[in-house]
Amino acid sequence: MNYYECKHCGFSTDDASVPDCPNCGGFLSENEDEAIARDDVKTMEEMYY
Repeated sequence: MNYYECKHCGFSTDDASVPDCPNCGGFLSENEDEAIARDDVKTMEEMYY
């Protein structure tokens, strides 16, 4: 799966229609990743419990 990540602030999306970072206006560079930080999501959820 391709996803797009802002090198400036770290924002990422899998929406190819977003040309620039909505947070800081930076350039979104295309990346390929088999899982889009699923482990990070799980870790964030665990922090709240």
